[in-house]
This record gives sequence, C-alpha cells and structure tokens, in this order.
Amino acid sequence: MRARGTGDTFIVVRAHRGRCRAFTLTELVLSMGIATLILGGMASALVIASRATGSGMVSSARSTDTRLVTDRIAADLNHAISFTEQTNDVTTFTVPDRDADGNPETIRYAWSGTAGDTLTYQYNGSSQTDIAEDVYRFDLTSMIRQAIPIPSEESEEFLLGGHYNPSGGSLKEYRIEQDKWCAQYFKPTLPTNAISWSITRVYIVMKAVYTNQTMGVKIHKVNARLEPSDHVLAMITFNSWALPYYYAWCGFAFSNVFGLDPSTGVSIVVKQPYGYPAAKVEYHENGTSMPRNTHWLTTSNQGDSWTAPTNERDLLFYVYGTVTTEGPAQWP
Repeated sequence: MRARGTGDTFIVVRAHRGRCRAFTLTELVLSMGIATLILGGMASALVIASRATGSGMVSSARSTDTRLVTDRIAADLNHAISFTEQTNDVTTFTVPDRDADGNPETIRYAWSGTAGDTLTYQYNGSSQTDIAEDVYRFDLTSMIRQAIPIPSEESEEFLLGGHYNPSGGSLKEYRIEQDKWCAQYFKPTLPTNAISWSITRVYIVMKAVYTNQTMGVKIHKVNARLEPSDHVLAMITFNSWALPYYYAWCGFAFSNVFGLDPSTGVSIVVKQPYGYPAAKVEYHENGTSMPRNTHWLTTSNQGDSWTAPTNERDLLFYVYGTVTTEGPAQWP
C-alpha cells in the first residue's frame, strides 16, 4: 500500500487483490487418474512404434541380403558357358577362365529343398560356403536362358608337338628296310574345349641310303596297346632319291587327316614295302624328361607285330595341324 498526502492529511489506500480458488480433493484425484491414462497411452504408443521400427530394420536388412545374393547368382549365370547339373534345387555350370590358367571355372549353387535350410556356394570343387540362411524357395528356372547351339571354330595351322631335344641321352639311327619299319605314337596336348584335331604336316629327320626305292609315311589309328592298328588314315608314297644323303628335316603334307578324337593319339609309321634298304631315321634315346604322350616302336615283319611302346626313345619328328574347339556361348 502507499500513502497519499494532502497537506497534513494522509489517506491510506489498500490495494485490492482477488482471491484464488483451490482444487478440491475430488478434482485432484480425478486429474491424476486422467494424467495416468494419458501417460500410459503415450508409453504404449512408443513401445509399438519402437517394435515396428525394429521389425522394419530387420526386414530391410534381409531384403538387402537377398538382393545381394540374387545379384551375385545372376552375374554368374550371365557368364555361364555350359551346365552340367540343373534341377529345382541345384545348378552347376562353367564360366570363362578367371585365374588365367586357361581352363574354365566351375560354380555350384545348392539348396537341400527343406524350408529354412541354407543356400550354399561352391567354386571349382572347393568346400561349400553358406551364402543365404532361412531359404524357403530356390528355383533358377526364370533366370536361365537356353543357349543357341555353339558353333565350332578351327584354328590356324600350328605346331602340335613332337621332339624337343631333351637334355642327356644320345642320338641313334634306325635303318628302314623292307621288313624293318619304325613307328612313333603321338598324342597332342589340346585345349579342354577341343572337339577334334587334324594333321597337316609331319617332319622327320631322315637321309637316303639307297636311291630309287619306294617308301611311305603313314598315319594309323592305334589299338589299346598304342600300336599301329590296321586302320590307315593316310599315306604319302615317295622315292628315296628325294631324300638328302645327310640327316635333315624332311616334310610330308597331309590333306585328309582330320576329325581326330581329342582323347586319342595316332601312330606315324615309316615303311618300305620292298627293295634294298632305302633310308635311315634318327631317334633320341634315354634323354632326361622325354616328351609326354609319345612312344617309339619297331617291327621286323612289316607290321604284323610290334615291340612294346617305350618312352625311352623318340623319333626326331614334329607334327603340325589344327584344332577345332567350341565357340563362345551365344544367347538369344
């Protein structure tokens, strides 16, 4: 309050304030109950929201993992060359060389077919790796396209193999006569996708012994003992006067030795049907690491029987030819 003065008179003025009404006990209890209900509802809403968010995060993570696995499988299938196993639960196929060893790689995806089991991945026969859990369906039918028949490709003529001067050992000579012939088994090392191979030229180190004698170089199929069989694929007939009187590489061209099985070799036979001893050939004996897939044989009865093939001796020879391989896969 404050005093107001007029002269010596003081008037005391009191400030008037309104009175505040308090809550009753009933109102207080009722308000507390309402507040409890509101807080409970808010808490329930927060719990539901948090659960929904967590479920969404798990679902999103699973969707991402599934997409990554699917993309990985699709990428591998996009480079598939051929399939060796294809069912609703398992697929095995090859893809082009990835490790620069010249051979295609083999990939296998497999599922047991039991709901909830894992999907596994296998590379070049290694141990299986789990790449997806809780799998309930695995079917690649919709992702696999049927390839157009693969065309074949024939190489240019190149050296298929032959003698390569192994260290050690010694050079020896063998005289060709009307009864005594020699033979050389030969099987080239071919690409894994080879369909067939052919022989275009054969070179042999030879020299003349007696001129004007008929001789021959033949290509035979072989039997199970790797001896020349009765099946002659081709023969070149020539006169010994065409040979030099010193050892030299002599070439023989073939035009009809083709379509040979990549899993088998042939036998090159040097023969003389009659007359005086016409020529000699050179061979290498007991060298270190003699050529693989080559064997020397001889006969003393015009091929009725042959000595056992031996890899301790090899004719001095080279074989040129071509290889037919599968072309790259083509997709519609």
